Amino acid sequence: MSKFTYHQRLVKVGLESLELRGIRADLVFAYKIIFGLIDVNTEDIFTVCPNNSRRGHGYKLYMSYSESTARYDYFNH
Repeated sequence: MSKFTYHQRLVKVGLESLELRGIRADLVFAYKIIFGLIDVNTEDIFTVCPNNSRRGHGYKLYMSYSESTARYDYFNH
């Protein structure tokens, strides 16, 4: 399989890229935190949007603003 590109190998074995698998894992983890399936204080990670006048669901999240870029690539960005 060394003659194939990364994308071609993924197609042959029926897998998604590492980037997509990481994004999916982050989304599943966020879902579990928000809905209380993991015993973590939600306020330590997310800030729920207090403005309920928007359409959609009540689980809109704020991304906290920071002057520092130290946590730029972390999970809750």
